[in-house]
Amino acid sequence: MARTKAEIVAALKAGVQAEVATLVDSATAKWVLLVNAFATALKVVEDLFDVHVEEVDERATEILPGTLKWYANESLKFQYGGLSTLVFDDSYTDEDGETVELFGKAIIYDIEEPDYQIVTVASASELNGSVLLKVLKGSAGSYSKLATAEKSSFDSYWEQKRFAGTDMTIISNDPDLIQLEMDVTYDGTILASDGSLLTDGTTFPVHDAIDEFLGEFANARFDDYMYVSKLVDAVQAVSGVINAVATTVECKPNGGTYSDILAETEQKYRAEAGWIEVDPTYPLSSGITYILG
Repeated sequence: MARTKAEIVAALKAGVQAEVATLVDSATAKWVLLVNAFATALKVVEDLFDVHVEEVDERATEILPGTLKWYANESLKFQYGGLSTLVFDDSYTDEDGETVELFGKAIIYDIEEPDYQIVTVASASELNGSVLLKVLKGSAGSYSKLATAEKSSFDSYWEQKRFAGTDMTIISNDPDLIQLEMDVTYDGTILASDGSLLTDGTTFPVHDAIDEFLGEFANARFDDYMYVSKLVDAVQAVSGVINAVATTVECKPNGGTYSDILAETEQKYRAEAGWIEVDPTYPLSSGITYILG
């Protein structure tokens, strides 16, 4: 960790005075001014080194084979189609045609083809001693599970890349579903009785806030816990909302059975597919009750 400037100055002064004991420690002495100048420069160097170490440590967790971050990052490198082939080598050709040297041999594509890298979201975690990998393709607003042929190819990719003896479970599914009922107290000078903006009857801010909140679980918060309290906070942050109370929050894997999240001690839910959407059978338009404040 970088030292403070005061610590650096004290160390430099001690070193100089050990060599020349007759020096007087005065704020205006030339040698003290030089020490302060050197201390300033050293402080900048040590701060930069701290940043460098932090970046190196973070990168090491991503590239070190076998770590969970490595499994997630390598999933994003999966290529479906194209001209590339998986090989055991210490170099590959990047998208610009340049040869990239590795520090050792690994299972890699001989040609990097970003246009064929279809996995855009990936999460790796441990489950009963095995690696649980969840992935999606697409982009914001159009995420989806891998198609059957894509999933089969992805499974084969990891059959070759994974560490010998490592058990893996790979999931790429349709989103889990949520059934939500909520009482929302609103300001009648901003929102209409159906939750739309008074200035724009086609815009429903509460619905948009819920969709945006849930949408994060297909990207930045993929495979994270969904807390009811944070969902309510997202609604209460909407302009025109005075109060919001969740009366029903039920979730299930797509094709599974609903569970009551409000009955859970921590009122949280982790989607089996890693992401979650409102069940179209229970649209927000029928699940939210607006109460004039």
